[in-house]
Parts: sequence; structure tokens; C-alpha cells
Amino acid sequence: MRLLTAGTIWGVGTLVLFAACAFPDFQFDQEGTGGGSSTSSSGGGTGGTHTGGTGGSSTGEAGSGGSQSCELYELGGCNSNEKCTIVNVDTGEIGCGLAGTKEIWERCNGDGDCVAGTWCDQLLHVCKPWCQNITECVFDGGTFEGECITARRPDGSDIPGNPSHCVPNCDPISGAPCVTADSVTCIFIGGGSFDCAHSENHTSGYNCTTSEDCAAGLLCTGSGIGTCRYWCTPPAFLGCGLSNCSPLDPKVFYNAAEYGACG
Repeated sequence: MRLLTAGTIWGVGTLVLFAACAFPDFQFDQEGTGGGSSTSSSGGGTGGTHTGGTGGSSTGEAGSGGSQSCELYELGGCNSNEKCTIVNVDTGEIGCGLAGTKEIWERCNGDGDCVAGTWCDQLLHVCKPWCQNITECVFDGGTFEGECITARRPDGSDIPGNPSHCVPNCDPISGAPCVTADSVTCIFIGGGSFDCAHSENHTSGYNCTTSEDCAAGLLCTGSGIGTCRYWCTPPAFLGCGLSNCSPLDPKVFYNAAEYGACG
């Protein structure tokens, strides 16, 4: 997270300036290339092997439990209350971990909150589906055509092996398909893409340091400590009723339409 400066919009790894301000270009997380599958796992030790024969004797001792292998992008391969997931974000190890009940685009505190086929984004704390390519990131009958990006550690660095999950390219004003009722908002993450993120649900006019501080439909802009303000489109004089819809610099587009901030 970074502190706001004048005329900015803030999210994870995101800096947007109003036209009146001169500021360096963004530095965005690069889109992932899609992670491969793996058969490494967590679980107990390997059972002992036996050599047959008449009155054959066993060689080796049984381990503490059977090992489990699974395919990250396929359901199954784990116990009924488990899912295939990243069990070590530092090494990228894939194995069976606990599965929860939270569905895609709902808020999560840890990976064990999310259902099979999804994982808890370590940066934005929302359950997101695994993917191997962008064609798997189309939602609501094609209404939302998202991206397939590399999953990241809590510090923002890529997880080894490039395991990838979808971002939905959500609607910044309505927040859909993010589950806004579960304290989730839609934030600009750069590269022309919007993603679901946990929200602290502050309303218009409240102080903020990132757009995750603001409720769905708002972004964080301002000088120093920022202010939650409504997204609007297109930028225009009195484009927000009695106030202006101010353009952003660099310009921000959603589905080819330019967006700004009210006030």
C-alpha cells in the first residue's frame, strides 16, 4: 500500500493522477502467463514397501499417512473437505489444503475460507478461480471478460511456478460481479483492468489511503491523505449532478469508455 499524493487514485500497486498534476508513470504488476500443474503435495509420509516371497518379510516402516498429489487446475484428488491449492507461497508447492464455503468474488481471510477450484488472493483477500488462460476468465455469460494473472505472495511478488487465477474486469461503478454485500469492492489495478478487492466500506468524503478503504463504487483520490470519491463516466462539467466528473491522468478506461472521479 502507498500513501496518496495530489490528485491520485489508489489501489494495490496503482497510482493515477488528475490532469493538473505531473507525476511518473505507473508501475503495475505484470500479467501472469498461467501456472502449470504439479504433483507435489503436503500430507503424511510414504508407506513402507514390502518384498514378497514365501514368508516374505517387510522392508521399511509405514509412514504416518498416505501422500496426496493433485492437479491445481482440476477438481478432485483430495479428501472431501479439501481442495488442490498452493500450500507454500514461498516455494509454490502444490498440494491438498482445507476447503471452505466462500464462493468466487466473496471476501476471505485465508485460503481455507474458499471453495475448491478457488483460492484466497493473498493481496486483495477475495476468493478467485484458478485459470490456465484468459478464455477461462469469462463470467456471467460473457458480460465480464477478465484476465488470467500470476498469483502473488502477500508482499506482491509472484509465487514460484506462476500459478494463475482470474480477475473479472469488474464494473467500477456497480462493483459487479464482485460480491459487494460481502464487503468487496472493484478497484483499478492498472493495465486497463479492474479486480475485486476487500473493502473497508468507507463512504464518500471519508479519508483513505487506498481504494480498498472505500465502499463499492468509490475510489481513493486526493492530496496526502486521500478522500473516497465516486467513479463517474464520462468526465464532464457537472457530470456528477451538481459537481464535475473530473478526468484522471493517465486516463482510465473501462470497456472503452473513459472514467473519472466526482468532485
